[in-house]
Amino acid sequence: MAIHFTRLVLMFAILLSGAVRADYWSVATFEPDGDKWLEPSQGRLMRLDLGEFKTLLSQAPPDGEGAFLKVKLPNHKGQIHEFFVHETNVLPVALAAKFPGIKTYTGFRSGRRDVTIKISFDDKGMHALVMSRAETYAIDPSHEGNQEFYICYPYRSLSREGFECG
Repeated sequence: MAIHFTRLVLMFAILLSGAVRADYWSVATFEPDGDKWLEPSQGRLMRLDLGEFKTLLSQAPPDGEGAFLKVKLPNHKGQIHEFFVHETNVLPVALAAKFPGIKTYTGFRSGRRDVTIKISFDDKGMHALVMSRAETYAIDPSHEGNQEFYICYPYRSLSREGFECG
């Protein structure tokens, strides 16, 4: 009996060690104060525990090792999807040392290598871009100065009215 219990506990521990937590994402139940950065016509407001998400991503292997880290991100419909990512160095070494908070990750969706993702961090928070042939959606901070609330929206839902380059 003790052997069966020990096996059961061991199997449960193995299952938990491979589990991907998405506790860092939750649906926002209210909108924060402040100026909105983006106002897409469609989208879902989410809350992100940025510290926990950054801690998780700090375990991502570097590009070129052939290994990936599992993370979960929401889409604009509120569905959570699993992605496999690795850290991607985009800054020259000296610049990366000067700005250690700027990080970039690249990956693909679980079971859908044709759905790719780019995740980046800067002083405004986390930004993600998910791309496939069918659609492109983004995740960006929703309000100026707030790194807890994020808007997940299809790119096509942004108005081009009043947009000027330069």
